[in-house]
Amino acid sequence: MKQLLIISSLILLTLQLFSQKVAIINTIFEDSVNLEITKSLDHKYPNKLYLLKETDTWNKDILFPDNIGKRHAESQNTTTLLDSLLGNRFSKKDRNLLFSKAIHLSSTRIKHVAEYIHLINSIKNIPAGFFFSISEPAYHKKYCLLNLTVYFKDQNTKSVTESYFGQVFFLYQLLNNNSWVLVKKTNNLLL
Repeated sequence: MKQLLIISSLILLTLQLFSQKVAIINTIFEDSVNLEITKSLDHKYPNKLYLLKETDTWNKDILFPDNIGKRHAESQNTTTLLDSLLGNRFSKKDRNLLFSKAIHLSSTRIKHVAEYIHLINSIKNIPAGFFFSISEPAYHKKYCLLNLTVYFKDQNTKSVTESYFGQVFFLYQLLNNNSWVLVKKTNNLLL
């Protein structure tokens, strides 16, 4: 009987986290302000929103930059952005707990999102323009940290790594009514 209760609790927790992830992803894409980075460098806001079906894992070197020797400028800039995003909301201990949780998350398949978000397996069959990938959400207390990676595909793009455009980091907070509200976001244009 005890095992049944434990298994039932784990299933309920998994379903709750899954529905929270979908709600947050939909929230990000429904507000064009969250994707304003796409208007950089004289680009236009995308007509269609393409999202890769697999979530990204978190980069340990960005979250824990002290663990590597000489840091890449991109990692250094991203670390500064994360510091500004989290600000004084997180103690050093809580920040390390959040980051430790994040780096142990596995990539998962995104199955259900709002109908205006087009899930894609690869960039092969999409037209030139923007597409996105999103990290697995990292939860700590009533907060959720996400990283949206923005890509731009042109006629010469052959792989995802050739199309990095920018990153948007989001910090959401869970309210008492079980809805998520954006606390802060930061844009990182990768040139």
